[in-house]
Amino acid sequence: MATGRAGGALCLLASTAAISLFHRARATQGSGRLVWLALDAVVAGCGIWATHFIAMLAYGPGASGAYNVPVTLLSLIFAIAITFVGLGVAVSTMRPGLVALGGAIVGGGVAAMHYTGMMALEIPARVSWATGTVAASILLGVVFGAFALHVAERRDNLSGTLGAAVLLTVAIVSHHFTAMGAVQLTPDPTLPISGLSIPPTSLSVLTASAAAAIIVIALVAALLDRRAKGELGRQQRVLDTALENMSQGLCMFDADGKIILFNERYAAMLGRTDILLTGRLLVDVLREEQAKGQWQGDAGEFFARLVADARESRTTTDIVTRFGRSIRVVNQPMQGGGWVATFEDITEWLEAQARISHMARHDALTGLPNRILFHEQLEHGLRRTNSGDQLAVLCLDLDHFKDINDSLGHPIGDALLKEVGRRLEATVGESDTVARLGGDEFAVVQIGRSEEAAARSLAGRLVEVISAPYEIDDHQI
Repeated sequence: MATGRAGGALCLLASTAAISLFHRARATQGSGRLVWLALDAVVAGCGIWATHFIAMLAYGPGASGAYNVPVTLLSLIFAIAITFVGLGVAVSTMRPGLVALGGAIVGGGVAAMHYTGMMALEIPARVSWATGTVAASILLGVVFGAFALHVAERRDNLSGTLGAAVLLTVAIVSHHFTAMGAVQLTPDPTLPISGLSIPPTSLSVLTASAAAAIIVIALVAALLDRRAKGELGRQQRVLDTALENMSQGLCMFDADGKIILFNERYAAMLGRTDILLTGRLLVDVLREEQAKGQWQGDAGEFFARLVADARESRTTTDIVTRFGRSIRVVNQPMQGGGWVATFEDITEWLEAQARISHMARHDALTGLPNRILFHEQLEHGLRRTNSGDQLAVLCLDLDHFKDINDSLGHPIGDALLKEVGRRLEATVGESDTVARLGGDEFAVVQIGRSEEAAARSLAGRLVEVISAPYEIDDHQI
């Protein structure tokens, strides 16, 4: 009885470690997954193997029996190899049916180990089997093994791990005890014991000790890895929260230009919320948008430039227009290849800059160019005169303007200045510039006229237009 409890405890420990390692393998990619799979197969195989030989003490042949060492080692190899195949099938798929198939293969590995282990038993008796009971034992291992990995695949938490571990333990134990019920021994003292054999008690102690050590080490490794993964998971959630709450859009590309990470802000800014992005080459996304008329230019050439800049570790900044919005794009190369692109909507900023620039060069009252822009236009006109164009500058002010301000008030004076500016703009040519230099002083830059008479004519018209009466707030000025 004590032997059976020891075997069951060891089997449950091994099953718990195997399911934990199964979860670690599923959560890992590449060579790391292969390492976890191999460790899982060793732990599960050793657990199955040790459980068998510990439990065999209850059926032991006594001092007259022994186990053939080569065949015993072969049974261990079968347990590890077949379990590795089954776990590999279950880990490499997301389809529940194939995961269950992998569990069934693990159950088949239990049967292969058991019956190979029984072949290693050397006793002065002939062994025969009840075929129906043998089939039932294999079926039990396969069915419960399939259920075990099915539960493990659906629930990667403590309750799921324990539930799957119990099912795997049931698969091993139910198979073993059912298979032992199929054994029929016929005494035959003439059968010899080979020289390559070991007593059952010694083998059971050695296998149990070795298996327990391997299982404990693997279980500790799985728990530490789970804790590390949990910490990484918490950090990942913090990173995801920060990423999704950025005011900027962000997209990360590998060295080949494949999208490996992006936030929703990026997808929304570029209108890519309804298309698949992760794992796709940027050039394919651009060509898809080009076919819809949402992107202009040569997609291949643009993509090649981005990849070349990243490989040469060049940081680039562009401003693109998307759905009527101006977006600044900064492409920053990453170490090891690839680049990170950030996207910032600067539409309002550009409009504000344009307003500031306009205010800096225009008169706030009349909206005409001020002294700064007047000088710029004058310099531009002087440069043009080198090619043969003529340039004239006309300066004027308003007579008696101070009297109007003093008698009627500044609001009337301001309204008068606005009307003067409007009349001046309506009188000059399209290429001419009207500016307010300050107070009641105005100037006109006339460009492109070949005769001095044209300037005299414009001056006469300006005096005539400005001199015409003004009707402002019921005041005739």
